[in-house]
Amino acid sequence: MEDISKLWLFVHMPDKKVVGYVTLIMSQISRFQHESLKGLSRHDHVPGVLISEMARDVRYRQNGIGRHMIDFVANIGTKLSKRVGCKILIVEAIGEKVSTYEKFGFIKIKDEVDLYRNPMFLRLR
Repeated sequence: MEDISKLWLFVHMPDKKVVGYVTLIMSQISRFQHESLKGLSRHDHVPGVLISEMARDVRYRQNGIGRHMIDFVANIGTKLSKRVGCKILIVEAIGEKVSTYEKFGFIKIKDEVDLYRNPMFLRLR
């Protein structure tokens, strides 16, 4: 299939090097999976943007690029919310990345942390 995701590259302009990327697709989460989701939709699911893939070059760690990438994605989601029913950002964090996404305001759907798949969401403004 074509055109089911979009990819953005983040480039450090002085050296013109790719320092990160993010791939987004439309998705949804059942509003019954977390108390905070219940008020976002009258339907069974809350629509959102799924961060399908996201990575940052380790050489650029602690430079604020991760925060910039999350802000960029949140801005896309917010713009979409004005045109279509996009209410949340969704990510399925790998075990050790759960705490990183929590620092950005994402909420875990389940209490226990799985080694491979931890669905999380961030409400868009």
